Amino acid sequence: MQDNRIAFTLNGQRITLPADTVPTQTLLDWLREGARLTGTKEGCAEGDCGACTVVLEDGARREPINACLATLGQMHGRAIRTVEGIGLAVAEALADADGTQCGFCTPGIVMSAWAWTREGGDPHEALAGNLCRCTGYRPILEAMESMRDDGAQSAVTTPTAAVFAAPGQVFHLPATLAEAVALKRALPDAWLLAGGTDLGLRFSEHRENPPAVIGLLNIP
Repeated sequence: MQDNRIAFTLNGQRITLPADTVPTQTLLDWLREGARLTGTKEGCAEGDCGACTVVLEDGARREPINACLATLGQMHGRAIRTVEGIGLAVAEALADADGTQCGFCTPGIVMSAWAWTREGGDPHEALAGNLCRCTGYRPILEAMESMRDDGAQSAVTTPTAAVFAAPGQVFHLPATLAEAVALKRALPDAWLLAGGTDLGLRFSEHRENPPAVIGLLNIP
């Protein structure tokens, strides 16, 4: 593996980050501060409230994730969609059903609902990661009943092995289990990063920058 710059597709456009980008910077921080896409909100910053929900796309698949727990290094080679990149149909359906009050949680709910129109299943489960304190879920669920898949397709992503280096930190992104095992053997103190529900807090809240990280997101 050779050093690379982190690159991904954001709302249909190819993005390549500077070579000195810290790979454990959270996607949420970069979206709001680097890309100036402030529709994605910071609520709890702990993966609990869903205000920061964005969607990973892969062909016909749409997977909601918490941007506050995802790192830029993990996004390499992937396709990301934010609330600015999906049009107004879902938001208008929520508004028509009185499914929003203060609106702070709405962008995350919009993204979860947009993914649900493609993925299907129980709408209650689709909203399990989104906390709404003031509207209540009945009008939101009623709005979802009127929503339809917009038919938009994204590119099929094929994440590959990569290494990203920043001052004081190296982020490894293996593509196979054998590569991950070899890296862990060579770097026994490296952090193993998968879903990020615990380590993501150490990046986002405690601002820790471990010298070595092995990201497992690309391994089947």
